[in-house]
Amino acid sequence: MVFSPSTYLVSAAVACVALQMQQVSAGSLYYGATTVTETQNEISEKSPLYGGEVDDQDCAVQVTIDPTLPNITTILPEPVEYPDLLANLTTAPADPVFTKVGEADLSEECPTKEADLDAYLDSKAPWTTTGTPTKTGIDTPKDCATGWDDSTIQAKVEKKRRLEANGNADIAKLEAFFGTKMEMTLKDLPTQGVHTPSPWAGPYWPTYQDSINVVWSQGQPSPAEKYAKAFGKDVMAFMDAVSKKNGIDSQSGRKKCTSNNDCSTLTDGSECAIRAGKTSGYCIPTWFGICHAWAPAAILEAEPNCPVTYNGVTFQPMDLKALVSSVYDGARVATVFTGARYNGGDEATDEYGRHTNNAYRDLNPAYFHIANANILGKLNSTYVADVTAGAEVWNQPVRGFKVYEQTKMSLKKAAQTFYGLQKYPWNSAAKSIVYVKSRLSWIFETYTDGGLVSSGEINKYTRPASTTTIFWSWTPW
Repeated sequence: MVFSPSTYLVSAAVACVALQMQQVSAGSLYYGATTVTETQNEISEKSPLYGGEVDDQDCAVQVTIDPTLPNITTILPEPVEYPDLLANLTTAPADPVFTKVGEADLSEECPTKEADLDAYLDSKAPWTTTGTPTKTGIDTPKDCATGWDDSTIQAKVEKKRRLEANGNADIAKLEAFFGTKMEMTLKDLPTQGVHTPSPWAGPYWPTYQDSINVVWSQGQPSPAEKYAKAFGKDVMAFMDAVSKKNGIDSQSGRKKCTSNNDCSTLTDGSECAIRAGKTSGYCIPTWFGICHAWAPAAILEAEPNCPVTYNGVTFQPMDLKALVSSVYDGARVATVFTGARYNGGDEATDEYGRHTNNAYRDLNPAYFHIANANILGKLNSTYVADVTAGAEVWNQPVRGFKVYEQTKMSLKKAAQTFYGLQKYPWNSAAKSIVYVKSRLSWIFETYTDGGLVSSGEINKYTRPASTTTIFWSWTPW
């Protein structure tokens, strides 16, 4: 492996959906922000899913405004019966909405214990979830390798597909990629979907830890050092190349430091990152890394389960995860990107709780539901999600989704309940409103070694995310 390993992987494709989890906003499915940059079609340093800073031009969106929307300033207010249901609140309703307004279309009891919220994924394995990534390894892993000389990364060939006419550009992208129409009728959509096998957990190989130069297991060489030794590379030259590409030296233009105190005035979450053997380094935001490579690799590649020895060097499963993640970073893997990347700036909200920046509130709630129900519920596929709404990018491989509540109501009742208005303001074509309470479960980062999926330990690294509560304008087809 040279450190631009594009020749080692034939282009694969993974559906990458940039989900702004808590910021989906009511509106029409056919209007809003759509990513238009040409850099969205493959993993690269210019891709909007890149786990670091990118230029604004690489996050460019096109905003289509619904010309039929009423002037909201002319809509008269309506007395609010249930203030706790207003859309501008930051907390979701504690009780099912249909207990106050609307009609229950679907209702399942939502687990009260945080640890049980993801149990729908796998009822056989334990659900003791760890709260933070760990850096522990396996002392005496079972060596079940049979040799590595002839192993290759299996090529994944992207099928040619035709874009079908569709009023929503993001849905059209999914239909072209999967080669089938997306089901868009509410009553016909699955209310649960789990991808099997689960994506595997691993680190995002943070930049401030010097990427795959990090010594993740005390007393053992880093994955990069092991690779260089096994394949007869100059160890220091190879590790320097790793650092310059994805590690500490890649951020040499940032503020120099010798301790975290030197970074304390910064507001970007930086820590002082210093390479091994050095006395000074640079202030680097801790979210920088190659999550854009680990997450699709965790979906598309089988999890390494056993140690492999080559030329006298033993690679643990975690070392192999480091190498395959680095391959995905440099191989320009094809992507299907939907949604938009918010690249910082205006974070203001209006009086109804909607962000004024179109990229910040990019996902329409109906699209969010349609994508999950089809990809996970019908196709047994999955995708990479950016699970934070702010400027930081946290790409995670999605494992499953489940709907706990669907409450139907009239447009008038929705306008009064959620906005305190006499008329629903966000979609003139809507026939009714459906309030949906659902959950999305994804895999988060860890340095824990071993085959976590096959052992069932993956449940400990499935994020117990807050239940997503959305309401959308639903126009029946």
